[in-house]
Amino acid sequence: MPHLLDLPPEIHCLVAEEVAIGDEPATWDCKSLQSLRLACKALYAASVDIFGIAFFVKRNHVVSRYSIGELLTITEHPAFGPCVRSVQIEVSCKESVDSETRPLVNKDVFLCSGSFCGVMQKVFENMKNLGNSVDIVVCASEGGGSFGWEKLAVGKDAFYPISHTLRQTLEAADLSKVTVRGLSIELRDREYMSFFVGQGEVDALEEAVAECLTARIDDNINFRFAGGDDCKSSISYKADERLLELQGDHIQLEDDCSDYVFDKWIAKRPVRRLDISDCELYGTGEEIMARYLRPFADLQEIRFDRVLLDKDPDWSAILNYLADHHDLVRCSLSKLECWIDAAIRGQNVADLPGGCATFVAEGEAMAAGLPEIAILSKKSAATSKL
Repeated sequence: MPHLLDLPPEIHCLVAEEVAIGDEPATWDCKSLQSLRLACKALYAASVDIFGIAFFVKRNHVVSRYSIGELLTITEHPAFGPCVRSVQIEVSCKESVDSETRPLVNKDVFLCSGSFCGVMQKVFENMKNLGNSVDIVVCASEGGGSFGWEKLAVGKDAFYPISHTLRQTLEAADLSKVTVRGLSIELRDREYMSFFVGQGEVDALEEAVAECLTARIDDNINFRFAGGDDCKSSISYKADERLLELQGDHIQLEDDCSDYVFDKWIAKRPVRRLDISDCELYGTGEEIMARYLRPFADLQEIRFDRVLLDKDPDWSAILNYLADHHDLVRCSLSKLECWIDAAIRGQNVADLPGGCATFVAEGEAMAAGLPEIAILSKKSAATSKL
């Protein structure tokens, strides 16, 4: 009987996959993978790719010379460097740091001397030379968990203004010429405004994000903003398809980081397809049209899926506008909701023709169907108030 190690490498890979178990990297048994890699040369070769995916695709690091230095070492590794696809920089804050002392960290030598930017440029250059693009995440957390967290000096003012860190990270990406596929801002487990040191930091963050996205006017890029568990959203623009996708519960006519980005970046882009899903739109029908429909003169396709209007009792104004938008060639509507009454905050779902769950139409069928749905929406809203 042949020994396991005498079997073809493909069989060794199957063994490694079986040890990893789980359909997704998040569910893999990484401890067993580590043991398998150390068993022998043949199994090391078989498990190295799976091990690399499990540990190195998404790298989470804090702003420190040690942590960012090790990130550079990883991207230089011949086996694991090619695995890196996402870089998350955590703007960390030790629990012992009082909010009144946070501004003192603006003078941190590693960040402000340009060393951080220089090392990150080398990181991104390594990724580019390997043919990889990058997702950049800049996040804030007091929970730790990122690489290098434990080595941060106890009691040290370990907070770095997120706008400053973001600017240097993006500057490094620009200098390296790496393709930035996605940009995410995550403020986890805390109120958006209370995290910052004054309104100036809020303004600086918004400007940094807008500058980044504007500089990538022709790119396919996804911007994601998470302001804690109750505020998550994304704005995705695919330049080659002229497709704009909006998701999340923040999309409103009030001050908000992603709201600012929309005005400064998206509203000036050519958009032929608009997809809005799983979100609440804050504003009257007229305000929604002014922001999300009228700026896009070349709009041809639109999709609304599980969208809630916050300040209008029905969808009639928006649907009638779409019916008169003569360049529109296709639309898809499903689960259009609105508040029945501001006082009771009950929700009403607009009826669709024939009792269908989704309305999809093109051309004349669309032109006839939209006014009908507008009438049904008005009737449904009136009935719900009785």
